[in-house]
Amino acid sequence: MTALHVATAVFGLACACIAGWFVALRRLFAHLRDAHPAIYAELGQPSAFVRSTPATRRSTLHFLMTGRHTRLGDPRLARHGRMALAWLCAVVLSGGGAIALACLFPPGAA
Repeated sequence: MTALHVATAVFGLACACIAGWFVALRRLFAHLRDAHPAIYAELGQPSAFVRSTPATRRSTLHFLMTGRHTRLGDPRLARHGRMALAWLCAVVLSGGGAIALACLFPPGAA
């Protein structure tokens, strides 16, 4: 297996992780909208695609990274938040791997 095959596989994995991240965010936002409308509004009524602004992305990441999703006493929200964080970690790791492979084995290098 060549470096190009490995890089292509890692890039494909990164793309799949990005899709998983968006699905996890969509589920998290739907649950927030339905079960916790005040917090959903506080986050700027975020959406995975349509209403995504820098402010809503920042508030969503802060909400997840500070663990606020686990302190609200809603096990379903906590599960959605953990899944979103897991997919975010997968995106960062696979994306970092793809970038590292691209730097180590640039296209056209012998």
